[in-house]
Amino acid sequence: MIINFEQYTKRVNAEDQKVIQFIANVLSKTVKDYPMKSDEIVLSANSLKEFYNFEGVVKGHDVRRCVNYIRRNAILPVIATSKGYYCSYDMVELQKNIQGLKERAGAIIAAAEGLEEVMQNTKQCQHLN
Repeated sequence: MIINFEQYTKRVNAEDQKVIQFIANVLSKTVKDYPMKSDEIVLSANSLKEFYNFEGVVKGHDVRRCVNYIRRNAILPVIATSKGYYCSYDMVELQKNIQGLKERAGAIIAAAEGLEEVMQNTKQCQHLN
């Protein structure tokens, strides 16, 4: 689990597996020309949850968590854009998405380093007083 995001990064349990399977089934049918936004996936999941035997209400952060799981475990090649999620085996699209993920990771690391600098500066200021 990731600190401060425990709700979104909790371990996957049996109930989560059902939701992941549902989302993987939905996304396996999506293509670039007809991507699905998170809220569309949420509506589908919640309207069909009894049929798929999961109990809780699916929310947007659940979709992101499930997509992350699907990608991490190489279940499907899920691409995410501002237009929504879709699957693609196109190498150029996959490479662009991989690059985007790495750039986001780099931006997060840069933000953490900025906060570390603030801490360092704060410690120095406190030491002077």
